[in-house]
Amino acid sequence: MEKNVHEIDYLRIFATISIVIWHCFYCPIGTWGLLPEDATSHFIMKTYSFLIPDADMPLFTFISGYLFYFLYKEKGKYRDFFPFLAGKFKRLLVPFFVFGLLIPITCYNQPTLVDFVCNKMVWGEGAHMWYCAMLFWCFMYAFLLLKLKNKVVTAIFCLFSLTLCCMYELFWTLPFKLTLGAGNACYYFVYFFAGGLAFNYKKEIKEKLVPNRRLLLAGYLLLALVFRYFKPILPFQVILFAIMLLVFVLHFLGNGKLVYNEKIARTSRMCFGVYIFHHWLAWNACFCPYLTPVFQRHYILFTVCLTPIVGLISVFLTGLMQKTRVGRYLLG
Repeated sequence: MEKNVHEIDYLRIFATISIVIWHCFYCPIGTWGLLPEDATSHFIMKTYSFLIPDADMPLFTFISGYLFYFLYKEKGKYRDFFPFLAGKFKRLLVPFFVFGLLIPITCYNQPTLVDFVCNKMVWGEGAHMWYCAMLFWCFMYAFLLLKLKNKVVTAIFCLFSLTLCCMYELFWTLPFKLTLGAGNACYYFVYFFAGGLAFNYKKEIKEKLVPNRRLLLAGYLLLALVFRYFKPILPFQVILFAIMLLVFVLHFLGNGKLVYNEKIARTSRMCFGVYIFHHWLAWNACFCPYLTPVFQRHYILFTVCLTPIVGLISVFLTGLMQKTRVGRYLLG
């Protein structure tokens, strides 16, 4: 019986650092429309899609699935639906509504509050808080599938999710929308389930993949290169990326090069707050009328400086909020 999953804290910290880099360095240059595309920005976009596939959102989802199955199967949590529903509503949907309503009020270049709520939040969209609404439904789907105990239904739903991932890479849209991000969760569920499988086969991963971690790395590099020419390969690439990271963390934990302590645990607990604040800060820094011209003239230097500053301020704000009752309620 597994007593703990310290590897999850390391994976969560890695994913948080990478998403801060993505939103502070990659997005202003590559996706926020502040710069015309040139050779430098094109190179940055290609490089980051290789190093941080799909902004590491599948990695966050993989981590959540891994932890869910650990808590369900090893710790006996999440057995009763209504306490489970209430807990995930508090953890994910309350921050989605609270911060989702604050974003259009406090950010430059956002739609009006009414437009934001009616056209974004109702579908589980709206800045980076979409992820919380989407993840809520991943938990609900996983709980339902576990209770059904039907391998065929589970396989069909996972295949459906995988198909959506491949279709999205081809057409950049999903064929349907469901309220509060339930449709987005259909897309991401395959990564959540992959995390669950990784936990279920953790022993085999340690015995078979950890000794062959270099071969796994070579496989990932090959898939990443293939993705440049065959877009639907992305879900396989990012799942392999998540498993590869898990393998290396398990290896370094096993040989003592990574030591788990309270500092790591405390840093991991701050990741959700950092996720909420960093995009908020980076967006306003880039779209502030006083700073946008500076960014456009010196975008490499600007984003290199912006990334650590936003990261540190996000950590500071998270620490402050976690000292208050409201902050602990919202950020965990």
